Amino acid sequence: MVRKKKNGFFTFCFSLMPGAGEMYLGFMKMGVSLMGLFFGIIVFCALLNLPSLLTVGVVVWFYSFFHVHNLVGLTDEEFRNVEDDFLFHPGLFSSAKKDVEKYRKAVAVLFIVVGILLLWNGMKSAFMPWIPDYIFSILSRFENTLPRILAGIGIILAGWKMIVGKEEKLKEVIIDVAPEDIKEEKETGRDMGSQRMDLAPGATERKAYGTEAEH
Repeated sequence: MVRKKKNGFFTFCFSLMPGAGEMYLGFMKMGVSLMGLFFGIIVFCALLNLPSLLTVGVVVWFYSFFHVHNLVGLTDEEFRNVEDDFLFHPGLFSSAKKDVEKYRKAVAVLFIVVGILLLWNGMKSAFMPWIPDYIFSILSRFENTLPRILAGIGIILAGWKMIVGKEEKLKEVIIDVAPEDIKEEKETGRDMGSQRMDLAPGATERKAYGTEAEH
């Protein structure tokens, strides 16, 4: 499939929808990836009732918009040489699998939190007709403030872990320098000092010899 630049007005119109502009220019894989990611974020936020996460969708929108116009700004040769590829390919998933193994606990906590949120939203919607208004208002306030509290706790724990990790790294550096190495360095320094002392008399004799020769 030979891709080429198309009408500027329609390119601008399609660029307003994430992924559509790429599709219009012939980059189908890029377009499908961006459009799927954008609408996937919207569905995810709707299911979890987390409108604050829609900011990620805004970032995807701006990325797609400027990506389309950057493609249009390329020369014809550069435009033809751009490779059309999915944003998510098997190599990415294999590397992501290694990261999951590395951060297994963090991923497990994330899954648990997402499951609790889904269960909470489902239970609240199911029992809403039988919940008194004052209890429902308390639950709603709790629901709005809890994510902020958890986010604050998470930031504090992350900062604390960074400080502890830095201290442990410094301890490892200190431990790596064994006392035997320090002793060897001191002995080497003494040997070099004694060598300089041994060379000093010879220099004095040479100086004295030079003075006698002058006389």
